[in-house]
Amino acid sequence: GLSLEDHDYVIWLGDLNYRLEVDDEITRSLVAAGRVGELLAADQLRSAIGSGAAFQGYREGAVSFLPTYKYDPGSDEYDSSEKRRAPAWCDRILWRECADAGAGGPSSRACPAEPSCCLEYGRHELRLSDHRPVSAALALPVAVADEERRLAVHGEVCRTLDTWENECLPSATLAPWDLSFGLVSLGTPARLPALLSNTGQTALQYRLLDQPTDEAAPPRWLSVSPAAGLLLPGEKVSLTVTLLVRASEAAPFNAGEPLETFALLRLKNGRDIVLSVSAQWQPTCIGVRLESRARAGEPIRAAPPAGEGPPARPERR
Repeated sequence: GLSLEDHDYVIWLGDLNYRLEVDDEITRSLVAAGRVGELLAADQLRSAIGSGAAFQGYREGAVSFLPTYKYDPGSDEYDSSEKRRAPAWCDRILWRECADAGAGGPSSRACPAEPSCCLEYGRHELRLSDHRPVSAALALPVAVADEERRLAVHGEVCRTLDTWENECLPSATLAPWDLSFGLVSLGTPARLPALLSNTGQTALQYRLLDQPTDEAAPPRWLSVSPAAGLLLPGEKVSLTVTLLVRASEAAPFNAGEPLETFALLRLKNGRDIVLSVSAQWQPTCIGVRLESRARAGEPIRAAPPAGEGPPARPERR
């Protein structure tokens, strides 16, 4: 935690209870004559500061007022009780700034460029107690922010952080990202490679969104291997993309539905990468109504792949 030495300014004020090293009768006579300078020469607090015994590095405004203690309450007379305590400056205001910390060492914080000073120091004639209160007006230079410069530095810091954050985001490329398998037939797997490269400056963790609970899971006839992995910066992995249409999945394609889809590779803390897949379907009789095939004038294998027109009929001679 912070100590007193860690602050730019420290102000001590109150009844410090220092007395005068002078006989009571002499003190009262000097007070009556207004000879403040001679009294200050016997002040215990000034002696302690000068010798380094207490309040090292602290300063006090010029004392030009009479001792503030001890009065008969409600009067302007010094103590007339049996004890007859000698007048003294018990009530003081001291301050310290880091620039003149003395033997205690300078503050760890930046010191003001200009020294502090005391503009006013005096006592007040309030007779409610046996003390006269004192007050001081101190001029303490403080740092004032240059708003234009502060905004410029803030903007620079924000841009630096944005750059650093973007550099830390996972980044990858997939080549090729658009795969065309050509002609695909029932039950025959077709495979093509795709190269996933970590182009960022941080480790890359990826996985294929292929679970039923994923929002964009691809159809069952499309698979990617390896479906998940971790790549260090600069590393690459060859993905095998497999297209395999089973009998239970063939009906829509025999009915003319295009054989195309997409899959998403999710980068942890990064952007998804899209893998686009398309192929031509070789029609089969699987999943086709017999009635429609009975009216067909040619074998199913002679039908054009999905997306192509009918084959040319042989010319009769």
